[in-house]
Amino acid sequence: MAREPAADADTTTQPAPARESKIDEVLALLRREQGASLDELGNLAALSCLAPDIVTAIVERRQPQALTARTLLAIELPVSWQDQRALLGFA
Repeated sequence: MAREPAADADTTTQPAPARESKIDEVLALLRREQGASLDELGNLAALSCLAPDIVTAIVERRQPQALTARTLLAIELPVSWQDQRALLGFA
């Protein structure tokens, strides 16, 4: 009987260099099509780690007036939710 792989096992079939190459291709495509720099793409990806209460405030339009989409994309967000709150005016 075949065993299930461990929950944390890497089940990808591509070796790491092939995965990295694919990521590089996707990033290059985004840069070409969107005219975005790697820094801008990194800042966009960092929004996925935005503190949930900040996301809720933005959705409900309760964010500080100076906090705009342009602002969020222009700054390097800290990983710590507490530091995000302080930087973005929620502390």
